[in-house]
Amino acid sequence: MTLCAQSNRVRDAVRLIQLGARAGLVHQLTGLGKATANRLYRQWHQTPSPSGQRPFTDAWYRKDDRRMLQASLIWRLYRRLSRSGSHPARILIQVFEAYLLLVPEPRLDLTRAEYVPRLVAMGTWQEQTCEYCGLPYLAPVENIDTACPGCRLYYRHRSPQYGTGLEGGSLT
Repeated sequence: MTLCAQSNRVRDAVRLIQLGARAGLVHQLTGLGKATANRLYRQWHQTPSPSGQRPFTDAWYRKDDRRMLQASLIWRLYRRLSRSGSHPARILIQVFEAYLLLVPEPRLDLTRAEYVPRLVAMGTWQEQTCEYCGLPYLAPVENIDTACPGCRLYYRHRSPQYGTGLEGGSLT
């Protein structure tokens, strides 16, 4: 590996740590050694990287339409930015930084954001089109709902004076 490539990986590792990545995720995404990732984490936070497992189920996302809506945004950003052919660490950094700029109240941390494309790749989630707004959104493969999380949130929280349901169907 060239010195330039190594320095780019270290730069990406530091940025991932700044954005909230644990050393294990940094190691996986950058290809740096575990010891190097742990050392960088310790230098930045003055404490060892927390242990623990990464997400392995989509249950956390599915509990809240706002999480699902933001997961769909992460997916859209990921699809667009992954076309660049950049290194996976760089793509995640760009996706997460754009997400933080776009969302006033982020609900996904870096680890949860990184897991969204994996759910699609594993075939657990797929892109669907909302019957009401026509926009694509992510949903579990077994999803039978035809409304995106944004439409469900909108119609759940809108003023009663403007009606309660959608024409042609109901949102519950």
